[in-house]
Amino acid sequence: MLSDFLYCCSHFTNPKDDLSFQISIAYPRGGDAIALRASSARDCQVWMQAIQKSSVICRDAEQKARGY
Repeated sequence: MLSDFLYCCSHFTNPKDDLSFQISIAYPRGGDAIALRASSARDCQVWMQAIQKSSVICRDAEQKARGY
């Protein structure tokens, strides 16, 4: 299940780059990450918000399915 993994959507460590962000997920035996670059700082912010909102919706659906 997705909620069993640690999910993170964050800006890169380079504070000068407002167009890039990274999505990472921690698996039991390692992890994975993908770096994305938006065409504008506003797009980057909107993408991150949309991904985070979708993640919350998914976790809520999984919890309801499990009966929590």
